[in-house]
Amino acid sequence: MFKQVLTTYLQLSVLNLHGNSIRQLSEVDKLACLPNLKSLTLHGNPIETEKGYRSYILSVLPQLKSLDFSGVTKQDRVMADVWRRTNGKQKRVKRIKEE
Repeated sequence: MFKQVLTTYLQLSVLNLHGNSIRQLSEVDKLACLPNLKSLTLHGNPIETEKGYRSYILSVLPQLKSLDFSGVTKQDRVMADVWRRTNGKQKRVKRIKEE
């Protein structure tokens, strides 16, 4: 979904992608190459209803300060860390199987 050109803007700090029919959480992985991304909106996309949505996004993009116009809290970071530790291996195994 995300065009490769988008990920070439390494200084990008704010990205509004709400209401863009993004259906797979894995699409967010492509944004991990944006080290300065601090604010991201994804609400209004089908992925918003996925279990662990916020934790997944914050595990992929730990530098975010704001997600969907809501500040990232310490609790959000703890939950993202727990999500990463419990689901990270499964995700890697799934990717290997898909390749």
